[in-house]
Amino acid sequence: MLLLGYILGFAAILLLMRKKSQGARTLAVITYNYLFAVVMQTATVLANTDYSIQTTAETILKSIYSSPPAITFRGNMGSASGIQQIAIYCIMSIYTLRAAVTLFFRKAANLLRMGWRVARKREIYVLWGGREDAGVLAKDIASRVRRPAVVWIPFSGNADSGMAVLPSDETFFDRLKARCTYHVTLLPDPDGRNPARLRKLDAIPRKGTPLRVTAVLDDDTLRLDPLKYERIDAYLVSEGALLFDKALEAGRPLELTEKRAGGTVREGVFVPARPFRLASAGFGPLTRAFLLSACENAAFETGDSPCGLEATVYGADAKAWRGFLMDYPALSLGAELRQGTGDAAFALAEALGAPETRPDCILIAAESTAENAVLAKRLLRGMNRIGLAEEKRPLLLVAVRESADSGVAMLEGHPEVFLLRQDRTILNYDALILRAGDRKAEEFHRQYREKNPQSPVWSALDTFTQDSNRAAVRDEENKRLLARDLTGEGETALWALARYEHRRWVAFHAAHGWVPLAPEELTEEERAGFITKRTEERRHACMTGWDELNALPQREPGLLQRYDYENVKAVFEDTGKSGR
Repeated sequence: MLLLGYILGFAAILLLMRKKSQGARTLAVITYNYLFAVVMQTATVLANTDYSIQTTAETILKSIYSSPPAITFRGNMGSASGIQQIAIYCIMSIYTLRAAVTLFFRKAANLLRMGWRVARKREIYVLWGGREDAGVLAKDIASRVRRPAVVWIPFSGNADSGMAVLPSDETFFDRLKARCTYHVTLLPDPDGRNPARLRKLDAIPRKGTPLRVTAVLDDDTLRLDPLKYERIDAYLVSEGALLFDKALEAGRPLELTEKRAGGTVREGVFVPARPFRLASAGFGPLTRAFLLSACENAAFETGDSPCGLEATVYGADAKAWRGFLMDYPALSLGAELRQGTGDAAFALAEALGAPETRPDCILIAAESTAENAVLAKRLLRGMNRIGLAEEKRPLLLVAVRESADSGVAMLEGHPEVFLLRQDRTILNYDALILRAGDRKAEEFHRQYREKNPQSPVWSALDTFTQDSNRAAVRDEENKRLLARDLTGEGETALWALARYEHRRWVAFHAAHGWVPLAPEELTEEERAGFITKRTEERRHACMTGWDELNALPQREPGLLQRYDYENVKAVFEDTGKSGR
């Protein structure tokens, strides 16, 4: 019975600690073994001794002293008697020896194992970033790839770690092998040095397969700075953009607007009755990224406004707001932006009660998770108080940074709440390494090159043009939602969608800092060469209305409008879908 009790306790410790780290589990089991040995020795001695307080105390102290040697193969078994106690001490000693070997030789074993993989494998994953970020991504890679070869390069400090990776430094890139595929991931850097690291990687002479580099940058750098790399296959993302993609799972702007405002079908295409209404509490990097992404995703025509997006931002000081509009001066082409005044909680509560101002979506992204949780709960109580019907309630997007926050737990389960977890769950294999959407974006560009052979191949494009192709692919779902009667309306509906595609294209450029170029400013050389943009100035003559496109220089009449039509037509030809 004693042996059975020990084994059950041993198993219970392992079960309770199964989600803890290897070190924590080892410490818990060794502590259990030590305490069990002390109790077992004490009970054995006292069973054969006359009881007294002094004798009991002496026995306990002797057991405390003699138990460590007994469970580490370093001494006798004390007062052990019987096969069960001997078996227990053997199990304890074997486990303790295993723990010691793991502790002292794990690093060497890991280096040997991962070094062998890196030397032998033809596909190698290089994680360049902080320890915690690298650990999360390395674990996700291991869950998706059988025995992956993973290298970790820290931003600073020693790469010594207990992770299943090969620690290294920047000199690793001096030893790249030919005929190997390297997936390099630049993880988030609060100091903003990833662009400099990208330049270093681009300067590495490389024969054969280029470095396949994914880099997490801040959203403004990604949108505003001209970035182009010759020797690497670069894929640039921002945390804000990744979180916005998560938010689309809860509801696209078009879906939310249709559900709350309705609309009509015109020329075979759905037209919402009003723009998508977005309100934000807080004005940090996440809010800025969401505003810009929403502008790109709400370029649809509406019944009573030239814009597809109406956004009100609370918590933005005057300096930050002026800086935002200075960076993106053309946003008014596709959005109506307002700087909200007063306390966000009171203003939003008041807006909930008035149908003419009620938002379709509220982004709650203050400085702390606790503040966000408090505001979200107040708005939920306010919606209950006024009896707001479920279909009229706005979607609450709540930014969560501290996952253990008790206030957040109370928000889970509410159908109108979607938690935007600003944690390391966005650092995963699918988003950063697989890049599933890029294959379709490359195909999209290949189709364009068939009609425009002078256009560079995908790998030679600057990152802005690549992202423009990705944005067109991401928008295909919006086009499917807009199309209601491609069979009945036919060409009319496709041309209506082409107008939408042009609006989306203009919104995309505006959300990347571009501004219109007046046609009269085009030089004779530009007109003769049918050039409508000045990339260095980030100005484009096509950032104008649909009807004004035909007045711009083009190789044949109507060609610029025809581009949008062909892009829309390809969406439904490829998928075989016609509307809903």
